[in-house]
Amino acid sequence: MQFKVGDKAVYPGHGLGRITSIETKEISGARQKFYSILLASSDMKIMVPENRMKAVGLRSVITRQTAETVLDILRNGEQSRSLVETGKNWSKRYQEYMKIIKTGNIIKTARVFRELLNIDEKKGLSFYERQLMLTVCKMIFDEISMVMTTTELQKAFDFSGTLANLKQ
Repeated sequence: MQFKVGDKAVYPGHGLGRITSIETKEISGARQKFYSILLASSDMKIMVPENRMKAVGLRSVITRQTAETVLDILRNGEQSRSLVETGKNWSKRYQEYMKIIKTGNIIKTARVFRELLNIDEKKGLSFYERQLMLTVCKMIFDEISMVMTTTELQKAFDFSGTLANLKQ
């Protein structure tokens, strides 16, 4: 996959960013092309070698159709099998959720968010799971907002209500 300067890209586990430059550097005698990405959520700048883009899961922003699928998962609480065994202790669940999020698959990330909401309703979340849920919510919202208008987002899903409940 090729990106140009100014393109939006998603770096799994960190969220949405913008390609700020493409540079060729010499490292250990070999010339490599690097993509500099400024992450929206943290203003952190990362450099990804072109030959590692696929391995780290760097990808383009989702399509509108995928955004609608994600919103359906968030609204309806997809009724399929859990991604992680809910009987495990919070730290094991957290580790498994992080593995899923780092794949960059937004559908599975939305399911993680939905599962965390369900666990929170049933028995509450640990501090770290609650922080993970807030992070995932922001990652999802940032990406969906790239393909939908604010009005469409407000009609589709009340993120502000969800965030208000999470902060309590």
